[in-house]
Amino acid sequence: MVKVIHSKDDIDKIDSSDIMVAIGTDFDLLEIMNVCSGIITEEGGLLSHASVVSRELKKPCLIGVANATKLLRDGDSITLDATEGKITLH
Repeated sequence: MVKVIHSKDDIDKIDSSDIMVAIGTDFDLLEIMNVCSGIITEEGGLLSHASVVSRELKKPCLIGVANATKLLRDGDSITLDATEGKITLH
């Protein structure tokens, strides 16, 4: 399930089965990144914080998804396929 994250204060709204969607990530969001099952960000690249941390945590991650925080809403049911670079809305 999608959870749009705006700040570290959003930690209370995310579960281990949720996919975190954010504009970008930084050290402040590390705790949320540890909890979630996957990560989608609008900003970043191969060496971005989200990319590096998701590899270390072995979590699927899509970086550079334009308007992700506007197109995806809290509670949306999606499948994140990081290998194919696809998000499927159910």
